[in-house]
Amino acid sequence: MPTVTRIQLSPSINGYKVTNLFVGGIDMASMQRSDLVSVVQRNSGQMQALLVALREKNASNGILR
Repeated sequence: MPTVTRIQLSPSINGYKVTNLFVGGIDMASMQRSDLVSVVQRNSGQMQALLVALREKNASNGILR
């Protein structure tokens, strides 16, 4: 069964950029925002914990900086 996917675009200097995806009715930007807030809350509001989590996520996806 196909999954309905909707892409939200916003104008940018170079054309358009994807600002959100809705997959099967789920707002992916809201989901990601909730995940990020959860990391900060679980770590007593420490933003450093969020930065560490994001670096680990990037590294697991092969993005190194």
